[in-house]
Amino acid sequence: MAAEVSADRTGLVSSTYLGGKFNDEANAAAVDGSGNIYITGYTDSPGFPLGGGAGQNAEAGFLDGFVTKLSTGAPARVRVEDMGISPGVLTVLQGGNVEWVFPNSNHDVHQVQDASGLRLFFSGDRPRQSYYAYTFQAAGIFPVDDPSTGASASVSVPAEAAPAEGTTTTRFRVRWSASPPGRDVVFDVAISRPGGSGFEPWIVGTRHSGSAFVADAGVGTYRFQARVRNPSTGATSLWSPPASITVTERT
Repeated sequence: MAAEVSADRTGLVSSTYLGGKFNDEANAAAVDGSGNIYITGYTDSPGFPLGGGAGQNAEAGFLDGFVTKLSTGAPARVRVEDMGISPGVLTVLQGGNVEWVFPNSNHDVHQVQDASGLRLFFSGDRPRQSYYAYTFQAAGIFPVDDPSTGASASVSVPAEAAPAEGTTTTRFRVRWSASPPGRDVVFDVAISRPGGSGFEPWIVGTRHSGSAFVADAGVGTYRFQARVRNPSTGATSLWSPPASITVTERT
C-alpha cells in the first residue's frame, strides 16, 4: 500500500494498493520534488496494475521486474465490465490520472486502448480484479474502446486560460498541456475571436505546452481549444473542450 498524508502528517490525503493476486515485492521507493512516488520490485501476478507506456503488457517469465510511478492525488476511476465501460464520458484536468478498473465480477478478459490512432495507451489483456492507469497530460478529447466487446467511451481534457477576465492590456496565459509532448506528437491550438465566424488556427505543430496571449481583436470573449497530433501518421485526438477569457476596455 502507498499513501499520501497531509503536510502536517495528521490526515490521509489519498492511498492506493499496488499489486496483483499473487506474489509482489517492492524493493525500493523514492519521491520526487512534486510528491510523485516511484516504486520498483518484482511480481508474478498476471493482473499487476499497468500504466500507459508500459514496456510489457503481459507476463514474460516466472518473475517480472517493475517500476511504477504513482502520481499525487486520487485518480478518476472507470469500470470496464462485460456490459460496457462506465462512465462513458469522463472529464479530467490536464495532468489528471484515470484508472480503469476490471472488477472481479467480469467473466471475460478485457482491454482498453486509445482509439484515436495516436497509440497513447494500451492495457493489453486485463483479467478480472486488475487495473490499468494513464495520466492525461494534454488537452483534447480522447476516444477509448475495449476491442474485446466493442464498448467505447471518451476522456475529455479541457484547455485552460487565466485569468478568466481582463482588459486589452492584460497578459493572459493559455495552457494546453501539463508537460511537453511525447517524442512523436505535437500540439495544435485554435482560437475563436470576438466577432469571428468560429475557431481558426492559432498555433500549429508546437511542442510548447502553453503561451502568453494579449487580446488582438478588441473586447469580447476569446476561446481556445487544442488537440494532440502525430505529424507522421496524421492521427489526432478530437479538439478539447474550450477555455474562454473575457476582455474589456482598460479603465
